[in-house]
Amino acid sequence: QDMLKNIDTLIVTLTGAIKDMRVSNLSQDASKLLIEIRGTNKELRKLLSSNDLQTAPKQLKATLDNITKATGKLNTILARNNYDITTTMENLRVVTEDMKEITGNAKKYPSLIFFGDPPGKTIVEKK
Repeated sequence: QDMLKNIDTLIVTLTGAIKDMRVSNLSQDASKLLIEIRGTNKELRKLLSSNDLQTAPKQLKATLDNITKATGKLNTILARNNYDITTTMENLRVVTEDMKEITGNAKKYPSLIFFGDPPGKTIVEKK
């Protein structure tokens, strides 16, 4: 008797839960999702079959070949001009240090930039 009562309560509870889930709304949402997936699939097929995408691997290979050639030429230029590049870099380092000194002096002695050192003392001979 108790077992039948419990089964009956379970059936009533499940029926209420199913009504609360609103299965019809889930079905509508699933249908909308399926329509969106089909549309996306159609667009993806168009993209994958486009001529641009079909020729992209060949264009990519050509581009990579050109980059490889350019890199080789650049390596040759750098190897041939290594001394000049090293000298130029050293000169830039020296110029940078000089500029730091000039700007440091300009901060400490701004009038020195505009007017220079004061004139030295001169000795005037008496006649």
